[in-house]
Amino acid sequence: MLMSVNDPLHRDMHSPAEGLATPIGLDPNLHSFAQPLPNPSLPLPPALMMSSNGTGMGHLMRLLAIALRMPDEQAVSFMSLSGAADVIERTRYAWEHMSSYRPGFAGSAWERHLAARLRTSLGNSKAGALIFDGAAPYRGLRMATADNNDVTSVWMRRGLWKEGLGGRHLRHSDDFDLIIEPGELDGALTVPDGGAIPVGPVTLVSSDQVLSKKQAREVLGLDPDRPTLLLSLGAGKINDTSSVARTLIDLVADTDWLVMVPSNPLAAGQAPENVQTFRSLPMAHLMPAFDGAVAAAGYNSAYELLNARVPSVFLPNTATGIDDQTARAQMFADAGVGLIAADAPQSARAGLMQLLDDTTRAEMKRNLDALQLTNGATTAAQLIMEAMAR
Repeated sequence: MLMSVNDPLHRDMHSPAEGLATPIGLDPNLHSFAQPLPNPSLPLPPALMMSSNGTGMGHLMRLLAIALRMPDEQAVSFMSLSGAADVIERTRYAWEHMSSYRPGFAGSAWERHLAARLRTSLGNSKAGALIFDGAAPYRGLRMATADNNDVTSVWMRRGLWKEGLGGRHLRHSDDFDLIIEPGELDGALTVPDGGAIPVGPVTLVSSDQVLSKKQAREVLGLDPDRPTLLLSLGAGKINDTSSVARTLIDLVADTDWLVMVPSNPLAAGQAPENVQTFRSLPMAHLMPAFDGAVAAAGYNSAYELLNARVPSVFLPNTATGIDDQTARAQMFADAGVGLIAADAPQSARAGLMQLLDDTTRAEMKRNLDALQLTNGATTAAQLIMEAMAR
């Protein structure tokens, strides 16, 4: 089990019996990623951030990225439908969690409950702005903001939607005072007629905040010279020999490559010999530890890999509701900063074989190093403050 005392962001909160290589360090301090804007000449009212549930943490992390870049004197609180909302406990911000809608619930009753919770949260926090990140602006959200004309309503929405989807959500655009679109590598791929202001890719960690390769490897306790692959495919059924993850692990089993799998719930001894598991949230600052990666093409993780200049194979999740991961992965492939493969064993295997080629990886690294990515979180924070001051 790998351990390190070199990461100031992490403390071991898990039992060693889990078999996880967990970075261990000082008390978590996500505010080390903060690059706050100057305080405004006149104080602004508090802001309430609300994230939808989604299938991961992307919505919540984008809102946190913006909050961390708002002025030090700006009061911010969170209300989230995400099951991982307790990550906000590691910040100075107040937070609350509400269960998301699930099939079997009465939808209208849930929407009324959401509206009531938001009204209470807005009142308790004395918020002057409600910033929502999600693809679908809930009716309960719109009900709550319609009740209070003094609250600036902001919709943060990724712009890369699958063709023909989302029209029913766009018709609610006029209900918001400001719409911000976290951008993509190719700014032309946006929601048509969405009425949004595009900003650069929004990530918790900016490209100048990642650790050096040497530092990141020290944190994870890795051999400084051994080639290391990040395998980040969600649950990662690495003991299922028919799975994508196990196919890729077996491919490099006879090489010097070490495979690192984040947050895999395997007990010690179950993972193949060439695999180490670790738990780290956030892990964006540790990305430079890896010589390559195979990952899904979700917004946050994809741009974290680009920020860290890690040559990667992207396996789009085609089962997402609106987010077009295939278009995002193809965009990276067209720019020469990533490879694209289907989320199926043989296609993923062919993609990894390309990535393992030293020449291919070196060319991709040159293209990645030439990228000039500006974190859109700062611009988004400024736009929100300007809207609140009107």
